[in-house]
Amino acid sequence: MPSAFETRSFAQTAVGLLREMILSGGYGPGERLNELAISEQLQISRSPIREALQTLAGQGLVHFIPGRGAFVTDFDIDSIRELGELRIALESRAARLAASRATSAQLNEIRLILTHSEKAIRSGEIDDLLDYSDRTIQSGGDYPQKLDFHQAVLNASHNQRLVDAADTAATQFRLARARTGREAAWAAEAHEEHRVIVEALERHDPETADVAMEEHLANSVSRSIAHIEATSGT
Repeated sequence: MPSAFETRSFAQTAVGLLREMILSGGYGPGERLNELAISEQLQISRSPIREALQTLAGQGLVHFIPGRGAFVTDFDIDSIRELGELRIALESRAARLAASRATSAQLNEIRLILTHSEKAIRSGEIDDLLDYSDRTIQSGGDYPQKLDFHQAVLNASHNQRLVDAADTAATQFRLARARTGREAAWAAEAHEEHRVIVEALERHDPETADVAMEEHLANSVSRSIAHIEATSGT
């Protein structure tokens, strides 16, 4: 029988695996998460799986229906709009702070992400620049780095509470936006919006960075909602 420490360790592993499976579309919005099937798939006992699902429920990615089990959260248009508004409130503030607080190394990192994303667009390697979380870049040596523009800006705000709150909102928004699929047409628009933010950060211009981030995220929400309405006939 595994110890309490081993159970927690397995649960943490399961959280990471299930989180990425949900966010990458391995489990679709509204899909039931069968503990036994997941346990067999991940080769982890059911107790850590149950604990992991509870953790994901706390992150808003899973919800429980009494008598039926756990299901991937399916966000409607109102939820997407609300999550977008929350991200705007948090990340536009983060951009304002980053314009004043970002170190030279952090600005270089953000610029590097922008440069690599531009190269990826030209080569056709990235079909949706609204989400970088599964991509990595190499900046020299053995330093792998996630190609995550928004996370880099958040980190440059030097406010960990803000980073944590924004990460939760962004994770839920990523799942909500899974309904839109991957729209390659959005990549160039998102990249141009990122470029405006980067230039404001490099000028140490808090006001412009704030406004540019707000406009970028508002556009992301609008694109997602428009896609859902067009494909659902609402």
